[in-house]
Amino acid sequence: MNMERTNFPHCSLVYPGVMLGTVAHAVAVARYPSLSHEQSWDGGNYCIQDSDGSRGTISFDRSTFVAAFFSEESERNPFVRGSQCHVEDYLAGLSGEIKSLAYNEAFQYLLQDWDGGSQPIVTSVFWGDSKSDYIQASENWDSVYRNGAYLIEKQLSPFDKALYLWADYFQFSRKELVLVQSIYQQKMKVGDSDLHLSHSEVNALRAMAINEDSLNECEESFSEINISL
Repeated sequence: MNMERTNFPHCSLVYPGVMLGTVAHAVAVARYPSLSHEQSWDGGNYCIQDSDGSRGTISFDRSTFVAAFFSEESERNPFVRGSQCHVEDYLAGLSGEIKSLAYNEAFQYLLQDWDGGSQPIVTSVFWGDSKSDYIQASENWDSVYRNGAYLIEKQLSPFDKALYLWADYFQFSRKELVLVQSIYQQKMKVGDSDLHLSHSEVNALRAMAINEDSLNECEESFSEINISL
């Protein structure tokens, strides 16, 4: 396992970062329903994908998480190089608990047809637990990032920077950005409990929505993290 800490992000950035990304995405979907595929939750699994076929999943289990990615642009992409990297190579030094989370959860969202069957096609992996303050991987962070973790660059940024990056990505107005920040802060306070948006917050989302279908997409995205309109 590579124990070099120079470039590895802090574990404390991961869950808040993906939750801010989720809220920003859910708000934006009211205006841009075609982007609804980019982020989603399935239980404790956070999934992200772009429009070029790259995707990743971060699976959470209490204080433990594991993230796995498939990058179309990676030199490890078996559909380009003609051979598959063994996923075990990315898990060197992993505890049984995190390895189980990888195989039973995260890798299940990266299944593709290869060599006559369905199997996880993975180009980079990282993980974290309560034993270390920093994200860990079997290789240096630059390699993890280049081969897939770039998909969550905004999610791994400190809060103030991430807020700016999401505002730029989704072209939020100042008022819309305040709405994102408010909903995010409420969500972080209630944790996994249900959160019901206020009348004024729902009206703000309605004002953004291009039609009823886009508002429904927004509502669906929020429902995945127990937020209701």
